Amino acid sequence: MQEGQNRKTSSLSILAIAGVEPYQEKPGEE
Repeated sequence: MQEGQNRKTSSLSILAIAGVEPYQEKPGEE
């Protein structure tokens, strides 16, 4: 039953990393 949660956490982690990485490259360079 925890497999589903693990999958969700993995997707969230990947999305978080993918969404945060580009922002960390140029902080406040909008």
